[in-house]
Amino acid sequence: MRLSAKVLVVGGGPAGATAARFLANNGVDVILLERNLSFVKPCGGGVSISALYELGIPKTMIKKEVKSIRLFGKFLS
Repeated sequence: MRLSAKVLVVGGGPAGATAARFLANNGVDVILLERNLSFVKPCGGGVSISALYELGIPKTMIKKEVKSIRLFGKFLS
């Protein structure tokens, strides 16, 4: 599979995820690349819906809901 974008952000930590999100929100075609997929959730300002239920946060508090996401990764041994 070959992917292409105007910008490649390497690292999905707080800085990389914020940069990728800012660029994408401003219409820039961006790919966020993260090699360590062992985290429970990727960063990027998102919280899983199950976390909201666990914390007792009502669904009415959700500002924006993402219906789908595509994550690409390669697991290294």
